[in-house]
Amino acid sequence: VAACEGCATGPRAPTAETARFTGTWNVVSGLQRVSCPTLGVSASAPVAEDVSWSEGAATDLEQPLPRSPCSIAADVRGNQAVGRAGECSFPGDDRGTWAWVVESYTFTLSVDEAIAEERFSGAHAFAVDGKQESCAVERTATYRRRGR
Repeated sequence: VAACEGCATGPRAPTAETARFTGTWNVVSGLQRVSCPTLGVSASAPVAEDVSWSEGAATDLEQPLPRSPCSIAADVRGNQAVGRAGECSFPGDDRGTWAWVVESYTFTLSVDEAIAEERFSGAHAFAVDGKQESCAVERTATYRRRGR
């Protein structure tokens, strides 16, 4: 996990409150929208990846972000995991760097805690050969707890 403001850095002792979220959640449905105005790109795609929550060190929970060393750091508030805003930068290829920017994030459990609704708003930014670009990312998805 890359060090950054709002990112978790390792596990803490589990609690009953966080145990309701930890583990793998299988995607049921969802849509991710990406918009890169300066590149003239706008696209939508189904959410296809499951998510996994684990105990965090500096926060209640952490969820790794796909294809990066970054994670979403979240605090439990009732039936929600509320993500902390932050940015995580990491090396891309030999010419540039990438960053995940979390602006807002919620993962809300259903009453029976078997289903969760995810809402993510942020950006995927990159700098290649000194040129910086940023793409807005919005994701909404529904997940079912694995094993239920």
